[in-house]
Amino acid sequence: MRRPRAQWSVLALAAAVFRRHVRAVRGAHSRILLYSSPPTGDQAYYLIETISLVQDGDFNVANNYAQHDENKFYALAPHPPGFVGISAPYPLPPQLARATNRPSSEWYGYHLPGLSFVLAPAWIVGSWFALWWLATMVLMCAIGALVAVNMFLLAYETTGRLRVSVPVWLGLAFSSPLMTYTYLIFTELPTGLLVIYAFRRLELGWAANSRWRFLVSAPPGATVQERPSDAQVGPDGLLYVLNNGEGGRALLVLGADGHVVRQIPLEDRSNITMGLTIGPDGQMHVADMVGGRIVSYGATGGKPTSAWGD
Repeated sequence: MRRPRAQWSVLALAAAVFRRHVRAVRGAHSRILLYSSPPTGDQAYYLIETISLVQDGDFNVANNYAQHDENKFYALAPHPPGFVGISAPYPLPPQLARATNRPSSEWYGYHLPGLSFVLAPAWIVGSWFALWWLATMVLMCAIGALVAVNMFLLAYETTGRLRVSVPVWLGLAFSSPLMTYTYLIFTELPTGLLVIYAFRRLELGWAANSRWRFLVSAPPGATVQERPSDAQVGPDGLLYVLNNGEGGRALLVLGADGHVVRQIPLEDRSNITMGLTIGPDGQMHVADMVGGRIVSYGATGGKPTSAWGD
């Protein structure tokens, strides 16, 4: 995989991507409040369960329906000048999980509570300013921006090229479904963030992941998966396997018995290299398909000695 030459430059680019996305979605907030208030569909029920979690410390929503807590994102939601709004049922009809083994006084929502835990900090902060729903929207916009950042980073870490990663980011971050879901209280956005982050960690290789990162990227104790793409017999009679792995597992040298006798690192390349040629002097030439180059290495690998196609 091609490693960023300047880590701080990549972080600065990622921060710029985050700011750009936040700026874009912030500009549409007033339009959302003007035409798409109050939140409808499943959004209302996620918010009711969040209210129950924050105010009561439980998910029994019976009292929340009884005291019409939906007013916090209905009547008490901010209404800018020229407010049009959208039709929504009032009072909010309960949408409950079916069960027969609990008292009738206990009501539990149909939706799973995971998103409510994500929204709870924003709801608490929003309560300080009586802007409950708006605070959760800001949080979802921040999550959307993080999804956009991770799209950019995944493309950059895979290819090492801005001319690839920037168009990928622009095409995906400012179109549906990401821009659409950024303003909505649904599970897709946090789930998408976890999924794309997991793909980033997996793309970096097992050795790059600490144990806690395996919680979202791979099961603990997962074994290394080889990714051979080409094999050539070297001038020393050994079999050189282009493996696309991390560190020394980029290229494996096998003896006659099939055991690995040497591991050769190949730096400054993508993780999808498809062709290998070895000269009589041990010089190795690798076809980097994603990077669009032919990269040459000395017999011990490491940094490239030259590259064609930059």
